[in-house]
Amino acid sequence: MATDRPQPGKNRHAAEVGPAHYDRSTVAYALSAGPWRDWDELLQWLRGDGPGASGLTPDELRGLRQDAERACERGAPFSGDLDRMWAELHR
Repeated sequence: MATDRPQPGKNRHAAEVGPAHYDRSTVAYALSAGPWRDWDELLQWLRGDGPGASGLTPDELRGLRQDAERACERGAPFSGDLDRMWAELHR
């Protein structure tokens, strides 16, 4: 015999998180936060201290972190130069 008990989460729409937006000033802020030598150091900061950084919104942080993770995974060259970093993050 079937019962009509509520089923948590059934018929709910999946949470949709769109692409995060950030601009060159976000990248400049992150670059100025430390003397990063590679993607791993930058990502460590973005994951650790980044959420408490007053110069980044959660959306900016998420977008920058996601793009930096992708750049790291594909073996993109790391640069402390804003223009080069911006180009690598948006490939």
